[in-house]
Amino acid sequence: MTDIENFVSETEATLIRDCILRDEAKIKALGPDIYPGTSEDSLSGRWTIYNWLTHETIGPIIKPRLTKLFPNKWINMWANVFRYNEGIKAHWHDLEERVSGNLYIAGPEKSTTCYMGIGHVPNKAGCLTYFPSNLVHWVVPNLSDTPRVSMAFDTIEYQQSHVHLQLKTQDD
Repeated sequence: MTDIENFVSETEATLIRDCILRDEAKIKALGPDIYPGTSEDSLSGRWTIYNWLTHETIGPIIKPRLTKLFPNKWINMWANVFRYNEGIKAHWHDLEERVSGNLYIAGPEKSTTCYMGIGHVPNKAGCLTYFPSNLVHWVVPNLSDTPRVSMAFDTIEYQQSHVHLQLKTQDD
């Protein structure tokens, strides 16, 4: 497990938080919550529907940094908003040898993320944590009225397809 403190600045974290909270209903309207490990109608449950790296404000802040950190990877990033008494059950992202992670944006002062074999790790706004995709982790229910906002991601090896090569050739 690796932490990168100040992956985004305090000012950027505030901007990202505000964008996620502002656009939460719009993203939820794109499709159903398909993840059973969170509260009903969670933003987390739309992880397959919307990649926040395409967001007009958030993407330009985070995407260049993630793609520099993980070159030649496809990266899918989603947002999590946990309000009072909401969290996420123990889970892992993949059994393949891939990298997953989270970017803590904002929330209660004593917020933590729990990792199997490591325990409770205090969250710090702007800190990116990445780890093997098979590491079991969870977030205990938020006992504050302050929403806990974070983003999570998975990386996947980039493999050029035959169609992509044809399109690239046609554009040259």
